[in-house]
Amino acid sequence: MKEDNRLILISGGTASGKSLISDIVKEQLETKGEEATIIRMDNYYKSLSDLGEEDVNKVNWDKPSVFDWDQLLIDIDILLSGKRIERKKYCYKTGIYGNEKILLTPKKNLIIEGIFIFRNKKLRNKATQLIYVDVDPKIRMQRRMERDSIDRYDESFDEKKFVDRWKKVIQPMHKRYVKKTRKYADEIINNDNEINKEKKLEIIKKIINNK
Repeated sequence: MKEDNRLILISGGTASGKSLISDIVKEQLETKGEEATIIRMDNYYKSLSDLGEEDVNKVNWDKPSVFDWDQLLIDIDILLSGKRIERKKYCYKTGIYGNEKILLTPKKNLIIEGIFIFRNKKLRNKATQLIYVDVDPKIRMQRRMERDSIDRYDESFDEKKFVDRWKKVIQPMHKRYVKKTRKYADEIINNDNEINKEKKLEIIKKIINNK
């Protein structure tokens, strides 16, 4: 990692808006004339090619072991060394990597977003800034329900089953693996609603101007 490079980690619970915040951070950096690349942990799930569709729908997507941490760390080191990488995009519906490709190029700023990203001590020690996106659990549940009904389950989505799964699996996993890492954050952004949009932007500008 070059001395003037910046590594920004963005974490938070499922459906907290990490992707949105990372996009805003990238946009604000670029308005300053600083290029940025985003790595999304959602493209580092382990392949489930050995499972059928029914079993894929039963996968617990909310625990650290479902991610390919080794490959993520390898790719981050490659980017920090100044080389580009190419990855295939992960498909939640099938649990495998499709043909669509994502090109990641080394830039001055590398943004990594994901629910478990603060759990990796090596990355925390390398990071310039750690941002946690905080959202009320009820709002996250509604956002996750809407997302899953479109991106993961289609016609097989059952709202009652989802609410039961949220209570028994998703939220307990959050408390066990994600919420505890909030303590590592340099900055915490509340992303409950659009009323705080200007405040969020103010915090983000402060973050990227603070080296």
